[in-house]
Amino acid sequence: MRIVFTFSILLILFCVGVAHCATNDRAEQNLTLPARDKMDWHFSADVELNSPLIGALVGGTRLLNTWAVGIRVGAERERVGMYAFLERSHLEEPSYNDDVSNDLISFGGAGWVSYFENRMRSMILLGTTILMTESFQNPQGTMGLYSELRPAGFVFHIGKANIQLYPITLCWLVPVLQNVPLFYLHYRTAVSLGGTF
Repeated sequence: MRIVFTFSILLILFCVGVAHCATNDRAEQNLTLPARDKMDWHFSADVELNSPLIGALVGGTRLLNTWAVGIRVGAERERVGMYAFLERSHLEEPSYNDDVSNDLISFGGAGWVSYFENRMRSMILLGTTILMTESFQNPQGTMGLYSELRPAGFVFHIGKANIQLYPITLCWLVPVLQNVPLFYLHYRTAVSLGGTF
């Protein structure tokens, strides 16, 4: 119940941030002429580590062995950005007593919008995930879907570099779509280190 409540609050923050961007963008452009380099697209790159820490804290202790590392490269301009991402993940199933785990490779595209003077960021990621280990009767190499919603994350700027912290993200991994589907639904916590060039 607490997770649903927290996720709802973050979703409300996302909606408020988007509305804030929409209403204030034109007013800010009328007051000051943005610098040329802010209006141009810049190359950006991030490395990331995430894990479903929230689920582990509420009793899914096997989730402590679940993790993902990834990279994102793309372009950003003022309050918006686009990425291509690649992620390598190791997933443990908390509902089994036996050692049930899977390794996945995921890739796809992402888009984000920032608000509150670029101190907060919301992101959505969509793509494909590939099963790297055999699972039940599903062979290695089976392909499925990847989706993730990040309602609200904090951005800490250090010059052109930044640290991003997403306390709660909703990640849905479905590496197997046929026969008996295999899917993972996680509330993850993500930390990214990146910058613009």
